Amino acid sequence: ALKRKYPNQPFRITYIDIEHPPENEHQKELSERILDDEFFYPLVLVEDQIVGEGNPKLKDIYQEMEKYGYTESSE
Repeated sequence: ALKRKYPNQPFRITYIDIEHPPENEHQKELSERILDDEFFYPLVLVEDQIVGEGNPKLKDIYQEMEKYGYTESSE
C-alpha cells in the first residue's frame, strides 16, 4: 500500500522477529516490550515514532509519513 501511495519515493521497512530480535539494543528493547504486553504486535514506527500497534491503520501511517515530505501519487 505504501509503494502505491508513494511511488518513486524511497523508504525502508525493517521487519523484526520479536522471538529472535537482532543485536540492536533499541530493536531488542521494543521486542521485549511487545513480549511483555506493553505494546501490541505488530508495532509500526516511522522515524522512531509509534504510529500504530495491534491493528495499525494505514491512514495514521500515511499522516506520519507525510510529515517527512512524502506526497501522494497523482497517477
